Amino acid sequence: MIRLVLCPCIAGSWVYYFNTLDEIDKIRLDGTGKTKVCGTESFGDLCGGTEITASYKDGAILYRTQQMRCVGDTGSYPAYYFSLDTETGTVTEVKN
Repeated sequence: MIRLVLCPCIAGSWVYYFNTLDEIDKIRLDGTGKTKVCGTESFGDLCGGTEITASYKDGAILYRTQQMRCVGDTGSYPAYYFSLDTETGTVTEVKN
């Protein structure tokens, strides 16, 4: 079965990903050990129009979120940054 995941990020021997916009999970590179890491409440209101990118460094995954604009929308939407500690599963907002 093929499963769609959002924003996969390899961290050591694990792949962290958004299973839904409400939950971050991880799974080993060999496909075993699927585990819920945390909810996404700390990210604020995520929706289908939110761009999410991730990168891993020094035991944490840095996520960048930004609301995408619709055609004809001239508004400005800031980017927000969050850090997921891969040891504790804790998400904290990172201030610029």
